[in-house]
Amino acid sequence: MLYECTSSILEPMPANPVILCCDENWIQYTGPIFSRLSLLHDFVIKVYLLIVSENGDRDISEDIAKLNIDSLQNIEITVLKVPYTLITERVDITSLKLPAASCLRIFIPDLVDEKVVVYLDVDIWLERSISSLLHRQVRTPLAAHFVHGSIDSFRLYGHHDNEYFLNGTLVMNLEALRDIDYTSQVVRILNSKEFANQEMDAMNLLYFNSINNSVTPLNSNFCWLNDYPSTSPNRKSRDGAEYVSPAIIHFVGPIKPWTARAYSSYHKKWRDEFRNIGNNLEIAPIDLIPLNILESSSLPHRVIKNLLLRRSVAQVLNQLNMRLLSKFPFHNHKVFNLSTIECPKAK
Repeated sequence: MLYECTSSILEPMPANPVILCCDENWIQYTGPIFSRLSLLHDFVIKVYLLIVSENGDRDISEDIAKLNIDSLQNIEITVLKVPYTLITERVDITSLKLPAASCLRIFIPDLVDEKVVVYLDVDIWLERSISSLLHRQVRTPLAAHFVHGSIDSFRLYGHHDNEYFLNGTLVMNLEALRDIDYTSQVVRILNSKEFANQEMDAMNLLYFNSINNSVTPLNSNFCWLNDYPSTSPNRKSRDGAEYVSPAIIHFVGPIKPWTARAYSSYHKKWRDEFRNIGNNLEIAPIDLIPLNILESSSLPHRVIKNLLLRRSVAQVLNQLNMRLLSKFPFHNHKVFNLSTIECPKAK
């Protein structure tokens, strides 16, 4: 029996939109992400650039023009200027000492009318294609990368037993997040106390009680770079495999590609790409040791500070810090009592 095929060739699934969040001072630093998204992918990518604006009257069109996005292929950009008051009226950023731009990811479900999106921190370098993320479909509210036995988990819970996910790269199911009133829930937790990792701790607490159902593990290749206090570009996963060929490099910590003391090859790649876009990079100073005892300009204090900034010494101190935290029940922030919060389960 012969069958007549009347169906047309299926169109490929459109890519998940990408969300970038920053304030007016960091607009220029989004340039390398735009250029790498264009270079590494051969399909159209919609990008939302959310910019929190403290000065609502400031014209940011010139800053956007410097990104040279019009010269890039396959990139469609939508710029959303978010009023500063949208955040400050709901989050006490002054008491929490929290940058307004860091709160933007909390409000994404209310600001962007999409189903599933990929959120990327601005301080990221794309080494290889992230097509798997851009076409990832998740039924849970979030897909995130988990860190096992991290110092962040210990600071939050007082032990290493609970899994902890990082929020610098996320696949966000915005429909599911709206269903559980995600924004209001995170804001409520965030305003309840001071956290070591602020909104990232609040997001982890929100999903702790239903972690297996509400956050899907993200297994793409990641590498977290923090030249102070850790200089190793390769982080080991729970099964011992090294991420020797990462697709995403996240410059965590105080050292960014645009700051002093950025040593790694990935920092250099980011800087080269930034200059290729046509921008002049002004290297910003950075104080890596924000301790009062080291703010003195006396010779002994300067010697101590320079010693602490050496990579080998910093690595040893970081390992010592981890060992001490695991053996003694002291830390700068009170352990959060999970019984005091109701965490909604994903629908």
